[in-house]
Formats: sequence, C-alpha cells, structure tokens
Amino acid sequence: MSGGIQLSSDMINGIREVLVKHDPQAQDDMIFMQYMAAIAAFVLAHQTNPAMNKQAVLDDISTFMGHVVKQVEADIQPPQPAEEAFGIWTPDQG
Repeated sequence: MSGGIQLSSDMINGIREVLVKHDPQAQDDMIFMQYMAAIAAFVLAHQTNPAMNKQAVLDDISTFMGHVVKQVEADIQPPQPAEEAFGIWTPDQG
C-alpha cells in the first residue's frame, strides 16, 4: 500500500466488530462497506479548509479505492501453475 497505509485482516475485523456492536446488520459485507464509505464522507464533510475541493478529494478517494481493490485481488490470487515445456531443442548446426 502506498502512503504508509497498512491493512490487515485483523484490523478490518476489529473495525467490523465495532460497527456490528453499533448495528448488527454491519456483519453483511455490503452494509459494512456502506458504513465505511459513510464514515469517510462524514469526516470529509467536517473539513473546514475553504481551499479544499471536497469533490476532488472524493474523486481521489474513489481512485485510491480502485487501486486497493486491484492490489488486494492480485495479492490473494493463487499463483498460476507453471506451464510445462515441450518440444525438442537441438544445438545450432552452424
């Protein structure tokens, strides 16, 4: 992960536990993700820097989320089996 962000299953599960205590429906992945998105939006809405372009921040967060999805999917993909070589090699007759 870039920017020093470190994700782990333990951390995610701990956050989920807190949300489930608040709302048992957060056990469902889709509800859990809605809470996570709403929390990010809530924090952004409370930013008071008048120079901050909140829509640009939302766009950046969305792009970042896409990168995280691709990275995690790549990390959890099982390695592809090695292809077996076939054919006959002969040294160059030159």
